[in-house]
Amino acid sequence: MTEESNITRGSTRHNVTQMTKAENYSTTCPFCEEPLTSFSKRDHVLICGRKTDECPRCRTFVSRAVFGRHYANDCANLDEY
Repeated sequence: MTEESNITRGSTRHNVTQMTKAENYSTTCPFCEEPLTSFSKRDHVLICGRKTDECPRCRTFVSRAVFGRHYANDCANLDEY
């Protein structure tokens, strides 16, 4: 019975591994269109410079890549420079 139980556990682990691999598919970042896997997309979206955040001062959505300059320059429209 113990041996059968070990086989079952082994099969279960194997099935979980297969399911995890199947869930890891190719995709792109919705902000910068960089090719990613579904697993790396989760981390990438947190730091993507093209993702926008709302400025708490002017309520404009500004890309993360220039947010610091925008905020430090009293909500300057960086497209004008």
